[in-house]
Amino acid sequence: MKKLLTLIVVGWGAFGIYRGFDVGLPASPHGGYQWGNVAAFGVAVVAVLLGTLSLWRGLSGDHAPIGNGTALLVLVLAVAATAGMMRRSGGITARECAAALDHMRELIAAKDRTGQMLARFDAQRSVLAAGCKGAGDARQRRCVLAATSFDELERCPQ
Repeated sequence: MKKLLTLIVVGWGAFGIYRGFDVGLPASPHGGYQWGNVAAFGVAVVAVLLGTLSLWRGLSGDHAPIGNGTALLVLVLAVAATAGMMRRSGGITARECAAALDHMRELIAAKDRTGQMLARFDAQRSVLAAGCKGAGDARQRRCVLAATSFDELERCPQ
């Protein structure tokens, strides 16, 4: 039962790490939700490292408890991995935001016959660009860039 619980914890940790890579961590978190994502990634790294160590010790027959030195090493590795992810993902750059907004404009222009939607988009472009850089949602940007029609664009997360 203990090994099954450890496997579940390792699986949860691996999912948390995957989600951190998929969504990306904010370079400078603002607000509780972004700090929660950073903390969840760090806890996921700790869960995978300690769970893997526990499984390895259990399968090798060594039932000694994890020492303070090992726990400190795992904590340092988790902090280093989290800081590295925050630096790597660093949010969305101005160039990436501009590319996504340009693509959105092309899709809107193809749909808009009167030009009203396009005029509204152009008027709000600076606000949209600031929101794009501030939010840093990589899934939303990928969805916008992958959209081939206005209908697909509307299905992207807001």
